[in-house]
Amino acid sequence: MKLPIFCVQCATDKKQKTNQMTMVDIRDDGLYQTVCENNHVNIVALQQQKFEILFDIGAYAILDGYYREAVSSFTTCIERFYEYYIKVISLKHEISEEVFLKSWKIVSKQSERQLGAFIYLFTIEKKCAPTLLSNSNIEFRNAVIHKGKIPEEKDAIKYGNDVLKIVRPILYDLKMNYTKYVDKTIIQYLEAIKQKTPDKKNPNVMFISTVLSIAKREAHWDKMSLENFLVEMQKNRKQF
Repeated sequence: MKLPIFCVQCATDKKQKTNQMTMVDIRDDGLYQTVCENNHVNIVALQQQKFEILFDIGAYAILDGYYREAVSSFTTCIERFYEYYIKVISLKHEISEEVFLKSWKIVSKQSERQLGAFIYLFTIEKKCAPTLLSNSNIEFRNAVIHKGKIPEEKDAIKYGNDVLKIVRPILYDLKMNYTKYVDKTIIQYLEAIKQKTPDKKNPNVMFISTVLSIAKREAHWDKMSLENFLVEMQKNRKQF
């Protein structure tokens, strides 16, 4: 998955005849620095949370024929979404970032503990148990990730759609009913990126459309199948 970074200075300078664009690899820290052909230095922060990016990486892996990698990315996406949910609810209950990080460190290396934390926090918050991956999906995931099973395209797409069915309703609830805290997670995330920039200056903030999207509130967006998104992603690829 590549990310197009446009030069802000070229875009705003009327003397420049063309907008300079650089294709870069996705970074773990969300911070990008490029130098265009006119020697303009661009420092850009990608607004999207990790679970948003991971699902798209999985979708692009399907387009490229890497179905095993797609399953792995979808799996990590849902794990990071559980972390994000815990973060939002913690903010609602006025848990400081310092305390949250200290507690998260205890479970950060064990996915089963993270899942348990999500299940009980969701149950306390919503007064019902969350919908999780089915036993058949868990068996499929484990066979792919731990036993070297090589899935077919249809298997990877089905698994991706099943992940969407789990994440979307919860994410929609967060966007509609926890807006204040969702917005705060974005602010905190961008502030953390800012601390990594030279002289800790504010970077230009970049937003991209992702299959799972915190920013998009349109109902139809959360109803599109993975197959439909794959068609759109293939079209978008041809533009760059």
